[in-house]
Amino acid sequence: MKLTIEVRDDKADFILELLRNFSFVKMEEGAAEKARILDSLSQGLKEAKMAERGDLKLQTAREWLNEL
Repeated sequence: MKLTIEVRDDKADFILELLRNFSFVKMEEGAAEKARILDSLSQGLKEAKMAERGDLKLQTAREWLNEL
């Protein structure tokens, strides 16, 4: 049986780790990496919205380049 679940972003790593420890659960190859990528994109979107509202101060391009 295939099962699709929806989990809060902050609990995704925990749920993935839990499922990996059950011998009877077969996870789709790359599911963990896909979850991490989606989590990262979600976090970026939240930060962009915060910056738009002025709740988050962003670096200028020059400040960012100086860090490199």
